[in-house]
Amino acid sequence: MGAIHSDARSWDEFWDEVASGPSGGQATSKVGRRRDGSVERGFIKILTKQSETERRQRFYREAAALESLNIEGVPRLIETNARHYDEPSYKLYAVSTYVPGKTLRELPAGSYGPQQAIKWIAALCEILQACSEASIRHRDVKPENCILGEDGKIYLVDFGLSSNVKDADAFDTPVGQEIGNRFLRVPEFRPESVNRDDVRTDVTWAVGILFFLLTRTNPRVIQDEQGRFPHQRGDAATLLQKLAIPRIERLMRIFDQGFQHELDRRFQSAETLKEALFACLNPVGTGSEAEALQRKILEQSQSFSVAQARAVMDKLYGLVSQIDRLCDQMLGELGGVVSRLGGPIPHADMREAVLSFETGFLYAPDTRIQIMLGFLMKHLGTEIIIAVYSNRVLQAEIRVPAGTPEINADGFEKIREVYLAKLAAAPGAV
Repeated sequence: MGAIHSDARSWDEFWDEVASGPSGGQATSKVGRRRDGSVERGFIKILTKQSETERRQRFYREAAALESLNIEGVPRLIETNARHYDEPSYKLYAVSTYVPGKTLRELPAGSYGPQQAIKWIAALCEILQACSEASIRHRDVKPENCILGEDGKIYLVDFGLSSNVKDADAFDTPVGQEIGNRFLRVPEFRPESVNRDDVRTDVTWAVGILFFLLTRTNPRVIQDEQGRFPHQRGDAATLLQKLAIPRIERLMRIFDQGFQHELDRRFQSAETLKEALFACLNPVGTGSEAEALQRKILEQSQSFSVAQARAVMDKLYGLVSQIDRLCDQMLGELGGVVSRLGGPIPHADMREAVLSFETGFLYAPDTRIQIMLGFLMKHLGTEIIIAVYSNRVLQAEIRVPAGTPEINADGFEKIREVYLAKLAAAPGAV
């Protein structure tokens, strides 16, 4: 049976309140009974700011998303008047299946074990995979939006920020406006980002919920000002290592991968995360020398000093990528007169990175002049210093904060000036 598209101007035309529900900035809620007796318990969501056009449009988007999903673990849409979103006289509401239970935020610490938490997140992965296959991105996965039902099953609720990647329209949040949640801020949801519908973001939040269930701490940010991931901060690393899980090193690898800054380095689907979760529960094999050696290496890799060094290297290689993109841009601006001879060629240790970049300047049929720029990057305290060289002579120095290593517009302009000055000085160039 499909959802009822109601012409009621308010929820209470057909429904009676049975109990109050949670309320937030976007909506209030109630548990209600339909007066005709067709529904004994329904979850009624009522838009709070009924006069705001954007909120009315998004409420319609949420109802449409729920109606399109017919999967286990997501409440079913029962009734809504949201199709009247463009008529202000209608007070928008939507009724979905009522799921009795507690949110994962409400579960008391100590009321479940670590292996149970892993199984819950594996179940959440199945829901996220089904949503992905239906082209729906939830975009607000957090403990408050995951319910452990009285039937022992996990449910994903509140699709108020969801999007349908096959139904792009003007209702979506525009670039320049921040979305997401404070449970775990992700870089792809920054105001300037245009990548807000990536399935990997929902999967990242599932990793964050697992971290919360095991440590009772919000991950908050992927990397802090010292470059540490959530599972490397404070007492979290010590606490996680003591958990009664057969393959604790595999759990730590889940966090290592799940909390990467770049999307391409995280879990690429909910299915792959689910497989990694179940791998944590497999008993350690006996008699395998390779397994024993791997455990030793992984134990060392989880040390604080190694974690710090890896964080530094990630920052330095991030800067290498920024410089490489700038060099490509400069070559494009020169209209094919200049071509690459090689590079970038990075050489790095745990505290500095060296990048050389070569081009050939073509100005006559039988002549090619090599112009080389070298970049030496060093991590010093709260800064990363980028020294720009040409033929071993220092040309410019750029400083970027180590916490968020991004070369600003002035830094890029310095590099462009050095490069163009070298080209202009080549014989016959100008």
